[in-house]
Amino acid sequence: MNRFAPLIIVISVLLAPQVMASPVNFKPIDAVQPDGSPVELFVTGDEYYRYVHDAAGYPVGQDEDGWYLYIENSDGRGLSELPVGLGDPAISGIHVVPGPPDRPAEIREIVQGHLAVKAAIRESASVGVKRLGGPFRGTINEVVIFVRFAGEAEFEDLSLTFDDMFNASDPEDSSMSRYFSEVSYGRLDVRGHLYPGSSGEAVASYQDSKPRRYFQIRSARNPDGYTNQGEGYNRLSAMLNRAIEAIKPQIPSNLDLDLDNDGLAENVVFILSGDADEWADVLWPHSSILMYENSINGARLFQYNLQFRDWLKGLSACLPMNSSTLSAPRIFITIPMTGSTRQVRGI
Repeated sequence: MNRFAPLIIVISVLLAPQVMASPVNFKPIDAVQPDGSPVELFVTGDEYYRYVHDAAGYPVGQDEDGWYLYIENSDGRGLSELPVGLGDPAISGIHVVPGPPDRPAEIREIVQGHLAVKAAIRESASVGVKRLGGPFRGTINEVVIFVRFAGEAEFEDLSLTFDDMFNASDPEDSSMSRYFSEVSYGRLDVRGHLYPGSSGEAVASYQDSKPRRYFQIRSARNPDGYTNQGEGYNRLSAMLNRAIEAIKPQIPSNLDLDLDNDGLAENVVFILSGDADEWADVLWPHSSILMYENSINGARLFQYNLQFRDWLKGLSACLPMNSSTLSAPRIFITIPMTGSTRQVRGI
């Protein structure tokens, strides 16, 4: 990554941290019809609103029997009777157009509902500090916890793969540590400490007592799921707290998690097995506040990032979420030649 020499800063640093919602566009998902036929589907959106669709952008839902059906979104609402893969929705006579299945006002209501849940969580766990996320210079230590659900096999990845993702420090490396060192001009280093500790070369993970379906939305096919966002986040927070309790004895007593001495750990990262769910509200990469009070080495674990093993094909998800949680200010930059403007975080 080059310095900002070829870049023209067009808007100065914005000091207020903003929510990063892990947006995706046409992210492929694994989908199979009940008869065994594979279908090509994608998910577009973010933590607050997303929808499943085919390669042409036509929205898709699932019925109680597990069939992927097109959603009629141009005249009325609801699942059509046309299964994905068994006809062209453009000429089938159903009322469907490419794009989200919901109207703009409905999308705003859904997004506001998510924001309200997060605001309630933050308010209930409020602490008397002016700014969350740690200082902008020094060494920030993050606890990184691997978690898998009940009934799942252990991670098969090498620990070195994730250690490099967080901590590789050579100039040619792409890592979280290199990123924060670059944007802070060498003033800040962020280090990830992986837990549970592994006795071999492969990743070790905490295995929860609950299966994945427990953290998914309740339906006729999933009676064990949750009924609303609040209940979903309660279930997720309880699992994250169980994971913390499981790895606490392994953390050295001299590991400083509170560089700015405000009583709060700067950040905790959870890497869950598998991939994000296209429909489950809470099983999507996000940053939020831990509902349970838990401390390590005198620092309360407060803010966290949630990631997924299959999602982390690089740093595209991990870095924006970490920069949001660590309160790195934003810088808007214009790239010469293309004239496009994009947003990065600087320190």
